[in-house]
Amino acid sequence: MQNTPSTHGKRTAKNGVILLAVSNLAIILIIFLGINIPAGLFTMLGGLATVGLIMVFVAMTKHHYRAKWLFWFLIGYSVLLFISPPVGPAIAIAIWVFLAIKGKSFFPPKSASIAQP
Repeated sequence: MQNTPSTHGKRTAKNGVILLAVSNLAIILIIFLGINIPAGLFTMLGGLATVGLIMVFVAMTKHHYRAKWLFWFLIGYSVLLFISPPVGPAIAIAIWVFLAIKGKSFFPPKSASIAQP
């Protein structure tokens, strides 16, 4: 398999989403289950989520990776961020602005089929 910008962008986006999902799920479970953990571990999980978000944006900006699933993931994730003050709403608004500007590139127009006589 060749390592083209498209495949590299896809791999970067998927790995970033995995980091985001796993670290945020761990944080949510820790909070809702009332588990006492050291502040350093909590900070590390937040850092992993940040690295995942950076990886997703690198895939979208540097590698120009656009996929429908990534668009819808970012919509859902930004809604969750929006209800997570103090930094979450700012990140959510930045994601919404990016999607408003570049949103159509996630949904390329279907090519017209050539009619055969």
